[in-house]
Amino acid sequence: MLAIWLLQISPNLMDIGKSQKVEIVVKADAFVDNGRGYKVTGDKATPDAMAKYGKLWAEEWSKYSPEVMAKARVHKIVFCENLSLNGQIRAAVPAFDLNTMYYDPALGAHSAPYQRNVVHHEFFHMIDQRLKLLSRDAEWGKLNPTGFRYENGGAKMRTPGVGNLTDSISGFLTLYGTSAIEEDKAELYSHLIVDPTFVTDLAKKDGVLAEKIVLLKKRLSDFDSHFGPKFWPKG
Repeated sequence: MLAIWLLQISPNLMDIGKSQKVEIVVKADAFVDNGRGYKVTGDKATPDAMAKYGKLWAEEWSKYSPEVMAKARVHKIVFCENLSLNGQIRAAVPAFDLNTMYYDPALGAHSAPYQRNVVHHEFFHMIDQRLKLLSRDAEWGKLNPTGFRYENGGAKMRTPGVGNLTDSISGFLTLYGTSAIEEDKAELYSHLIVDPTFVTDLAKKDGVLAEKIVLLKKRLSDFDSHFGPKFWPKG
């Protein structure tokens, strides 16, 4: 449901919902949604936060097609503040069994690049889950440098700065990408969209990263033709 004030601020949200056949919900009250083995909670989304975030989110989300939404099984998008997963604050949550994406318009509002990356990073987890490759992906793991092992998951790597782009870790764009195989893939995907020049320039001298890009793009193209060459921004 979209409030009248929100339609005045960001009418594109309604257009996106209609074109993609996705329900758009802007929470007006605190809520608790229970998934299988987890709990998503949040508070109402305020006009000030949505006034800024609504436009940014619409710009990023409009890059996708209705067919992609259908195959990713995203049926609902929820905007709320103080979003948390099992009590841990999150900027976004892909709830696989609820077919829902949750986004917090206030968290990270100081950095538009961060928020843009979050939009795509968390959505990629939904695609990866539908491909049944989210956390078990031997083909991807074989591309990593010899002896490399992922850390204990994204939930355990929360130190500020771990998401900053770097050229100092062979095969990776951020330290956060080393936390888990699913975060590695999602980081590469989101930065290919938001920071294409950095990624493509780094891939020219990082063979592991270059191989990951080839595999990622092939999988997505196989998932839906929307992810063809025209989808990817030029670096």
